Amino acid sequence: MKIILLESVEKLGEKGEVREVKKGYFRNFLFPRGLAKIATNDEILKIEVEMKKKQEKEAQELAELQKKAEKLKSNPITLEVRLIAGRKIFGSVKAKEIAELLGLKTKQLKIAKPIKEAGEHKIIVNLGKGMKTEVVVNIISKKKRKK
Repeated sequence: MKIILLESVEKLGEKGEVREVKKGYFRNFLFPRGLAKIATNDEILKIEVEMKKKQEKEAQELAELQKKAEKLKSNPITLEVRLIAGRKIFGSVKAKEIAELLGLKTKQLKIAKPIKEAGEHKIIVNLGKGMKTEVVVNIISKKKRKK
């Protein structure tokens, strides 16, 4: 008996897949729990159309993430901070500050250790869906204001 899964079922398949199962398994387990329905030709066509739309949408999102990754990688950011003795940072630069500059969430940034010195630092950015890129952060001295 051909069925369409309405929810993911362990050891059977993912949501939206068409599977062949025994009638008793469908009638006694899958159908009463709302996990599957009978696969008619119309239903199978609907599922195929939905899957194509979903794949196109995912491909478009992946292309947008790729563009964003290229933009982040090619444009290093500069951060002005107060320095002590010309090289050490007064405090440290945290992921939150860098995330605000990039317009990202703090969770998306991975900094190996707190940034406590001026110069160039590489930070890994996780954009989601397996897309990662490196961003160069250049730490420079904040100029003193003249009064």
